[in-house]
Amino acid sequence: MSFPPENSVFPLVTVPVIALQSVETGEFLLSKRLPGKMLAGLYEYPGGKQEPGETPRRALCRELFEELHVTLSPADLTPVGFVDFHFSGSEYLIPMYYAQTETASAFGKEGQEIFYFPAEELQDLPMPPANGELTRVLLRFLRDRIKMRAL
Repeated sequence: MSFPPENSVFPLVTVPVIALQSVETGEFLLSKRLPGKMLAGLYEYPGGKQEPGETPRRALCRELFEELHVTLSPADLTPVGFVDFHFSGSEYLIPMYYAQTETASAFGKEGQEIFYFPAEELQDLPMPPANGELTRVLLRFLRDRIKMRAL
C-alpha cells in the first residue's frame, strides 16, 4: 500500500466493511468481486462507501442489506480495527466491524457470489491488499476474544 507525501491533501473515502460470522457454522461470509470490475475474482469482506451524513455503522448496515439482504442494526456491530491507504488520488479509510448473524438469508443481490470460510483459511485467500491487511487485524481480534473468554 502506498502513502502520499506528508503535505498532500486528498479526499477521504470511508469504506466500512464487516467480518460477518455465521452463528450456524462459525464461518465468515466473503464475496467475490464481479468480472469486469477492478480486482475481479478476488475475495473481499462485504461493505461499501459511506455516504455524506452517514456514520460508518449505518453505511455498513445499509450496504449489507443492499448487497446481501442481511439486516443488522448499528448496535450489532463490534469495531475490529482499520486500515488506511492512498489510491488513485484519494485517501481510503476502511474500518472493519464484526457481527454474528444467521446467514441463511444472505445472497448476492448484485450478482456476486458469496462464500463461507473458517477463520484459519482467510489468510490463504486471494484478496485485494487492504482486505489481506484486514484479515490480519481480524485474526488478532479473534485471538484476543478467545483470550478474554478464558479469563
